[in-house]
Amino acid sequence: MVVNSISPASSTGRSSIRRIAREDMEHLIPQAEKDYMLFGIKGAEYYAYYLDGKLVGFAGLKVYPSYLKILNDYVVPEHRGKGIYRKLFSIRWNDIISMPQRRIKTIATAMSERMFLSYGFKVTRVHSKTKEMIYDKDW
Repeated sequence: MVVNSISPASSTGRSSIRRIAREDMEHLIPQAEKDYMLFGIKGAEYYAYYLDGKLVGFAGLKVYPSYLKILNDYVVPEHRGKGIYRKLFSIRWNDIISMPQRRIKTIATAMSERMFLSYGFKVTRVHSKTKEMIYDKDW
């Protein structure tokens, strides 16, 4: 199912965002794991960014009865800095605000810090070993 069609990330490419299953992004997982992405949460939903038919990024979400967990945002290195992560975050956020849960949790690296802060998340703790930041947001 197409979640949203969006404008091209480059002047020559066509892009789209769709919901996909974990199995549809298996080829990107080894690369993402090198950047410390973790996988294996059953029932997670993924938003995938395709550029010219090729999967170049994804963003994850897990829905629990009392809260939501943002997980596994990733854009392949050669497409970073083109606004893909921002578009994925925005599409996912539009779905989040339509859900009944009013608490969101996530763990993210410093690379995502500005994005989470811009959406009103607060750092509640920094992991002592990995230096990942734990964010919460209630509304």
